[in-house]
Amino acid sequence: MGIIIGGVLLVVIFLVIVSFLKDDSKGKKSHYKDEITGKRMLSANEINLYEKLKEFLPTYTIFSQVAFSAFMTTKDYGTRNTFNRKFADFVVLDQNYEIICIIELDDNSHRNREKQDKYRDDLCAKAGYQVVRFSSQPNMNQIQEKLGYLVQPALKVVNR
Repeated sequence: MGIIIGGVLLVVIFLVIVSFLKDDSKGKKSHYKDEITGKRMLSANEINLYEKLKEFLPTYTIFSQVAFSAFMTTKDYGTRNTFNRKFADFVVLDQNYEIICIIELDDNSHRNREKQDKYRDDLCAKAGYQVVRFSSQPNMNQIQEKLGYLVQPALKVVNR
């Protein structure tokens, strides 16, 4: 009889502890104001361009959605704040992992943002980088026009 009472007492104690733990977790407020969810890194247009860039530049490394702070820096916090939360659509690196150019796709999300885009281009230029912009989803001929210099061997001029 004592074993049964002891067993029942243990079960009751266990259930009380579990109920306190559940109530405690319910009572805690989350420090997040809203639900956090995942999202795609690239839009459908950016995925399309990325695939074309990989095909056109097979010997280059292409990164997408790169924070400006990954490829430029400054000691001044005020200046850093001018680029701290900006991202480049694509950054193209050569075989030595040096940045060759930054590629921006100015699709519908860039409408009426010419001034901001020029400011971003100026920031990149000050850091020593060339920005190549496509005003819409380019075809391979348009990519060739703007990036062909990366894949064509230099022509040798022969003086006669």
